[in-house]
Amino acid sequence: MRDEILNGFEIERRRLRAVLQGVPSSCWAEQPAGLVNHAAWTVGHLAVSMEAIGGELGLAPWLDAPWRARHGQGSSPVAIRAAYPESPMLFDTFDGGADRVVTAVRGMPDEAWRGPLPDERHHATYPSLAHAVLHVLVGHTAFHVGQVGAWAQALRAWHARHA
Repeated sequence: MRDEILNGFEIERRRLRAVLQGVPSSCWAEQPAGLVNHAAWTVGHLAVSMEAIGGELGLAPWLDAPWRARHGQGSSPVAIRAAYPESPMLFDTFDGGADRVVTAVRGMPDEAWRGPLPDERHHATYPSLAHAVLHVLVGHTAFHVGQVGAWAQALRAWHARHA
């Protein structure tokens, strides 16, 4: 099942880049049609998600506190482009974390993979580490890729109407 999860995650990583292809980095914090989860926040948020599941896999944290505060759970996207890194850094940070997580998943012993999630607060939702990895890598990522795809479509439509 690991290979299937990692394959699904790789599909979502490619989709993320595809839906943002051609969207200038300068527009990544715009919030067209009331869609507040813009690309700058979303890609940074996915990087935070990689660090969070990486912690469950035994990896040491790698993001700084300002990054977590700007993009983490409970943060609010703002329509100020200067508040976020440029798109290459956002992608590099997400991809770097994703690569760490994929390597950790591939190297995880079977008994740990099938064992309980280290964070006991989530045992009712995720009965095993594998369940949590499936959710974060595929479910959570796909949800946000879908959001940013809708955002990019709305952004293009807004710019076309106001050109």
